[in-house]
Amino acid sequence: MFNTPRAELTSARLAPFIAENAELIPRQLHVVPQAWLATVTHARTARFSAPDTEPALAHAFALGTCDGCHGAEADNLAGFHIAPERSGRARISRFLYDPEAPERAELTRRADALRAMLSLRGR
Repeated sequence: MFNTPRAELTSARLAPFIAENAELIPRQLHVVPQAWLATVTHARTARFSAPDTEPALAHAFALGTCDGCHGAEADNLAGFHIAPERSGRARISRFLYDPEAPERAELTRRADALRAMLSLRGR
């Protein structure tokens, strides 16, 4: 699972990795070592611990994992980002789009990343 460490990975190994990748993690450009990757995950369970790590950086790291994105780190809808309403209309999580802070929403970040990729491709 891309960038999702195994549950048994200790904070003693995880915290230094987060510190070494502090510039990349907020932009989700870091890559967790292949040997650390989980093969299964149990989303909705907060399980990453990085003592002495700045909270915003630890949060950004967690959001880049399956567990963080679909768990307690993201403002989602019971583990999902798109949930049907009883009326049949779908609604999206505030993680994907927050009308009060659209510049911080995941859909905005993804749109900006796609624009950047398209502009590089046109060169």
